[in-house]
Amino acid sequence: MFKASEKDAALPDKFRNKLANKKKRRPFYKIWNKLKKTNPKAIDYLEKCGKENETDGNEQWKPERWAQTYDGGYRWGIMTSNGSESLNSRYKAERTLPVVGLVEGTWYKTVKWFNERKQIALARQAEGERWPKEIQLKLMKHTLKAAVINVITVDIERGEFEAQVPFEKNDPGVTWKYQVFLKRDYQPRDSQLPSRRAWCKCRKSQLTGIPCLHVVAVCGHYRCDVSDFVDERYSIENMVKIWSTCDFHCYEDEDKWPRYDGPVIYPDKTMINRGRRKKDRDWMWMDAMRNKKSGKPKAPNQKGRCGGQRHISTYIDGGPSIWSSYRSSYQHTEDTEDYKTFCKEHNSIFYKKPK
Repeated sequence: MFKASEKDAALPDKFRNKLANKKKRRPFYKIWNKLKKTNPKAIDYLEKCGKENETDGNEQWKPERWAQTYDGGYRWGIMTSNGSESLNSRYKAERTLPVVGLVEGTWYKTVKWFNERKQIALARQAEGERWPKEIQLKLMKHTLKAAVINVITVDIERGEFEAQVPFEKNDPGVTWKYQVFLKRDYQPRDSQLPSRRAWCKCRKSQLTGIPCLHVVAVCGHYRCDVSDFVDERYSIENMVKIWSTCDFHCYEDEDKWPRYDGPVIYPDKTMINRGRRKKDRDWMWMDAMRNKKSGKPKAPNQKGRCGGQRHISTYIDGGPSIWSSYRSSYQHTEDTEDYKTFCKEHNSIFYKKPK
């Protein structure tokens, strides 16, 4: 999102893991203040990020564009927009085809994809599953971790509880208290979040729609089913509705298509034509070893592009490395004494010994 300075080379990782994904305001501003001291330019950039006009000082700051703590639960805890990347990976084979093949391959793969997902969702619904396996596994992990949390009932009518965690990952040895509400229609006055079935001070339940560790502990203390507080958008029934929304039909033949009266698009004439591209470069010793047309070695007396005698490394004992040293040290002609000296030293066939 912004370049890291030499003073703080791990700035992108700190931004993603310790700032953008923070769910509570207190640790968010704790990292924010540290970042303000180490890299003030990054803070200036983040304060402008998301604004319609970055130069407008009267426009309000919009941290909900990149900070999860200000998201309000609309992203469900997913802070990366990787939908386009997923589709790009899915259609990796089709994107190399021409336009007609690209459209046809995308069509058939999409139809197959929706049918497979729909059958999987219907099979899980027939088995009596209410939630996907990923949600069930997450709730199971939270249930095991919630065994050490002490729950105190504050007001049973309002559904207010207090979850006391004896230890935290960042602050060991300190007991943290979390306020939890389980009543459906209750919403704290100081809360600006949308009404949910479960509310916790850690804000994970509100942002993701899945009961957090503290809500699971309260459900175990309150003797209620924790799966009742999972958002309905995660349910198998909703999954069936998603994959059943698209109604696919076989498309007709081309002669039955409606007549097209729009503009005619022609290919760009400046584009490269079919076939191998023409290369315009200087020949090297590997190009001179064989003739491109006949595949036979060129004659030693054939002239090169420079106008001088063509010297091929295969006719000189010692190989290309010796020939390269000659080209960098001597003139490219046979009429000089340097060339004769070079051939004599390496027993070249070009050099004719005097009788």
